[in-house]
Amino acid sequence: MSWLLLAGSLLLVSSCSPEKERAGAEPQPFPVGKQVATPVEVAVAKPAVLKQPIEYTGKARPLQELTLRAQSDGQLLKLNAKVGDRIRQDQPLVQIDDAALKTAISDAQSQLAAQRSQVTQLQARAALNRQEAEQAQTRYRNAQNEATRLDRLARNGTISRQRAEQARATAKSAAEALRSIQRRSIDQQTGIAEARGRLSAQQTSVVQARERQSFAVLTSPVSGYVLEQLASVGDSVTSGTELLRLGNFSRVKLTVQVLERERKTLSVGDSVELRFNALPKQVFTGAVGSISPVADAASLIPVEITVANGDGKIGIGMVAKVRLEPSRPARVLVPIAAVQDDRNAATAKQATPSSKGVVYVFNGTGSSGSAEAREVVLGDRADGKVEILSGLKAGERFVTRSGTPLKGGDPVRVSLLP
Repeated sequence: MSWLLLAGSLLLVSSCSPEKERAGAEPQPFPVGKQVATPVEVAVAKPAVLKQPIEYTGKARPLQELTLRAQSDGQLLKLNAKVGDRIRQDQPLVQIDDAALKTAISDAQSQLAAQRSQVTQLQARAALNRQEAEQAQTRYRNAQNEATRLDRLARNGTISRQRAEQARATAKSAAEALRSIQRRSIDQQTGIAEARGRLSAQQTSVVQARERQSFAVLTSPVSGYVLEQLASVGDSVTSGTELLRLGNFSRVKLTVQVLERERKTLSVGDSVELRFNALPKQVFTGAVGSISPVADAASLIPVEITVANGDGKIGIGMVAKVRLEPSRPARVLVPIAAVQDDRNAATAKQATPSSKGVVYVFNGTGSSGSAEAREVVLGDRADGKVEILSGLKAGERFVTRSGTPLKGGDPVRVSLLP
């Protein structure tokens, strides 16, 4: 009887044990107040330059434009190039009738010959006058000596006073004749100088007439293209008449219109990338040549881009996509996805420059720490990154990605997320 009671007790104990074991195997809840650390990825804030290229469209124009003008009078006989033609330096472009120019040269040469003849005649007369002056000088000297001698004899009583006075009168006449010849010589030298001046002027006239005749054929001062025809064959032209407008295409320029807010990011000399629609496989490198200080009515700033064109591949009016790389200061850059607003939603994609957002700064040592919600001021963005103008310093660690949305003060652990 006692054995049966013991067996029943053992059976009862045996039947209850599995349930207790199962109850003890169930997971127990964490103690109240215990928070699980959120896995995050972190990065170190570093300053860098935001690459934010801007693309515009422009048409190629020659960097240097000039107007070919007539330099002589006459009828326009021939134009050897039309609009759009490519031209080379010293290529003959214009022929003007030079018949009148030839007549002018002939007349100028005839007058030149007459001036030379006049100078020769005046010089011959001056030579004769010099001979007369020498003779008159000799006569005066002899007469003066004779008058002095006779005057001495008259004082000694050797000859009469009348004879001495006659000798003095002869010397006086010789002196007057010499002075007359000398005055004539001065006048002749003045005449010769004036004639030589006229001769020189006439020589210049002949040279100018010949030069004007050479201008009957006008050549191109540069290599490039004909941009515009300003006169027609058969027109009567005078010196200064505009005939052709030419463009030097060894360097070309394109003008693009830039928004005022983008003006401050550009500087003269900034590198520019160009792709012309007509040359899709070739990339050209240019530079910002000038930036207008004044905006137009649409608040756009004209910016001139220059590019070398030594091989002449870039033609007049060719359209190009101009890619500017503005000069920018180095600032802390973070991924756009790392910036949240106060509702823990990504905000940087829609933000405007100088708007605000939240970045979670990792505070801790090793791989464990907490997330500090840090308000930051946002700058420009490009290629998935945004500038931090203030609120996050270089060297600080910040959360780039988290397993779940974060709040300020949440515990976090550094981990590679799946």
